[in-house]
Order: sequence, then structure tokens, then C-alpha cells
Amino acid sequence: MSTRENINQAGRLIGVVAGLCAFSCVVVSLRVWVRVQLTKQGLGLDDAVMLAATALLIAESTVICLTTKYGLGRHIEFIDPTAIVPFLQLAYTSILTYVTLIFAIKQSLLLFYWRLTTSSRHYRAWCWGFIVLNTVLWFTFFIVGVFSCNPIQYFWDKEIPGGSCVNLERAYLTNAAFTVATDIAALLLPVRVVWKLTASRSSKLQLSAMMMFGFFICIASFVRMTTLFNLNTVTDITWVLVRSHIWSMIEINVGIVTICAPAIKPIFTRHVWGHVLGLKPNSSNAGRSRNGGRSLPENPKLPDSFDKPPGSVKHSKKKDFNKDEITTERFIEHEMAQYGVMGFDEERGGKGGTNSASTSQRDLAGGSDGETELQRQ
Repeated sequence: MSTRENINQAGRLIGVVAGLCAFSCVVVSLRVWVRVQLTKQGLGLDDAVMLAATALLIAESTVICLTTKYGLGRHIEFIDPTAIVPFLQLAYTSILTYVTLIFAIKQSLLLFYWRLTTSSRHYRAWCWGFIVLNTVLWFTFFIVGVFSCNPIQYFWDKEIPGGSCVNLERAYLTNAAFTVATDIAALLLPVRVVWKLTASRSSKLQLSAMMMFGFFICIASFVRMTTLFNLNTVTDITWVLVRSHIWSMIEINVGIVTICAPAIKPIFTRHVWGHVLGLKPNSSNAGRSRNGGRSLPENPKLPDSFDKPPGSVKHSKKKDFNKDEITTERFIEHEMAQYGVMGFDEERGGKGGTNSASTSQRDLAGGSDGETELQRQ
């Protein structure tokens, strides 16, 4: 007879999974609303991939919650033996869904990076390289997951004669290690470009803080990886998997929210702070965008502020700052402004633009020419 208590962690697990999933769905819905209604930009490929990731998130959350019906969250000695097969079948489904979900989230981020770089071949090549690498890693680990046992049914039915499985602990740890490594690389990819922007230091710090917050995803991935040690020798699998599932969902949902954060910032800059400060969109400029597209042409028409006299924009004078980098820098500033991450002053009076007699804020997210003025009532 077991000396352990018949404790059930199912309620806690379902609460965490459902709560995180619901919050992420709200954030993604706001992202879509901003794109379609608020800024009139329409959905891009990175948005479409994020929507696919959200669908996979709902599927993964549903599978985890269903698995509690077959013993997840309880010690294995208190589980009906007939529930082990459906438990392992759902675990098999969860593994494949998780691998694909992580791929989709990371791909959405990389596609966003790629969309920002229409001029720099060097930077765009790096983006493409990461996109291809992410795809190859997903395909590899997905195939390994599908055929981890021979025959496949041996994964959940160990009574099949002659069946065998790969070293599952080694396979999962390898996948987790590559996930952490590519997460870090993807977060570091735009750092050099961000700090070359001509935006204010506070805007740069906001962007950097957002990316540094993304490192929490890496921490969650690493903690999840530690839960996979000794997986081959674990006998109480229905109990120990709870911690792994919780950290997996933290990793996934923090990733989604972090990536969507820049896209939903216009809600706060336009609506929340607009009402607080008494600002309102200029009716003559509101909703002027009709192209419905997201990407700009190869030589986009940049906001007028980029061509203003000294005091509005200052580009680096370093010798190694070539024309290609300047073009990319200016374009990224424009795109980041469209995402609501930063704003640009139309004109700045005084030396260095610090003593402005009259300043109007520009919201570059709306309008076919990329400009919508915010004026005080």
C-alpha cells in the first residue's frame, strides 16, 4: 500500500493553463484589432503566423486539461490502470503540439524582424538564416517526436511485442537545449539595430527592456529543461509532468505576450493616454490609410521628420556607418513607430531639439502617408 497521500494537482494545473491561455488570447485579439481597426494596416504574415500559434495554444491547453481526466496531477498508484493508455496518447499529442507551437511563436518574431529590413541585405540574410534554421529544427524534432517509438503505438502501449523507443530523455533535453539557444539568438538579433536608431534614449531603453523581458522566456525554457532530467527512470510520471507542463505554458504564453506587446501599445498611447492628456486624433487625418497592407516598398516614403533640418533627426557620423545601414535604420524607425513602440516629433525648436516652443506628436501607425497628428483639445 502506498504511503503517499492521494493528492490531486489537477485543479491548480487547469487554473494556470486556462488563465494563461485566456490572457494570451485577449492579447492576440487586441493585436488583430489594432492592425485591422485602429491603424488600418491589415494583417501581415507575422500576424497570420501568430494567429496560427494561438490556435495551437488553445489546442495544447485543451490537451493538457483533458489529460487530467486520465490521471495527470495524481500519483500513479492512485490511477486506474486502464487510464494509462489514453494518458500516454494525450501526452504524445501534447509533445507534437508543443514542438509546433514553439516553432510558430518564434517564426512570428523572426518574420517581424525580416519585415523591418527591406534595405539591409546583410541583416535580412541573418533573418532568413534564422527562419530557415527554425524551420529545420522544427521539422527534425517533429519527425523525431512522431517516430520516437517503433511502432508508433508502442509509445502508449508497451505490451506490443518487439516494440522499442529512442532515448526520450535525451531527445527532449536536446530539443529544450536548442530551444533555449535559438531563443537567446533571436532576442539578440535586433540589438545592434535598435541602438543605432535615432530615437530618444528612453525609446531605446523601452525597446531593450522589452527584449530583455523576453529573456524570461529563456529562463522558463531552462527551468522546464531541468524537469526533464531522469525522465527515463521516473515511475510517477503522472505526478512529475505537472511541473513540466506549468513551465511549458509559462514559456509559451510569456513568449506570445512579449512578441505582441509592441503591436498593442497604440491602444494605450492613443486611447488611454490620449484621454488622460486630452489628446484626440485629427479628424482630417484619421483613417486615411486605405492600402490595407503592412509592408512598405523597397524604397518607402519615410515620414517628413526624417528629412527635417538638424534638431529633428541626427544620423551617426561614424565612418563605418554606411548608406545601407542608414537606410535600414530610418526604415526600422518608421516601422517601429507604426508598431507604436516610439513616436517622433514633427519639429523641435532650440539647440538639439530640447527646447521646443511648439511640439506636435506624430502617430505613424495610421494614414497612407504614415502620419496622423495628435493635437491638444
